[in-house]
Amino acid sequence: PLFWPTETWPKPWKWPTTKNHDHADMFMEWLRLAYQNKGPAMVQWVDKMAGAMPVNDRRWGRKDQKFLLEYGSHFLREMFVHIAVGQPDLRLPEAERAVAVKLARLLRPEQIERIDGLFNDCALGVERNANPKILFLDASIRLSRILRGLE
Repeated sequence: PLFWPTETWPKPWKWPTTKNHDHADMFMEWLRLAYQNKGPAMVQWVDKMAGAMPVNDRRWGRKDQKFLLEYGSHFLREMFVHIAVGQPDLRLPEAERAVAVKLARLLRPEQIERIDGLFNDCALGVERNANPKILFLDASIRLSRILRGLE
């Protein structure tokens, strides 16, 4: 018989165990800033992500950074399913669903794949203790270029 190791099964997506669920709001803000190519605002966003500025009275750590990237991959997957299948019933809260539907009109599948690869690279950098300011500023610039179709 064929056995699957338990590590290879996809893990279900779930909210973190923290009290504040700011990850979706921070992710949506990141997408908006990157799409609008607002450099100074992206630098402030990166400071929040790096833990230099508090988000709702607490500073973000590596666990929060990694979870934001995992949430981003989940968001992209739902958006890709919407593009590929035309499934209107996305597994996202109402506000994020509206953003996903609008963004799905602008992005091609190749762009979504590049963004997901970017998020995976960033998650690996977070795990390896990369400097979060450098990591997320670079990711923000690359995300902006991908969203605007320059990369």
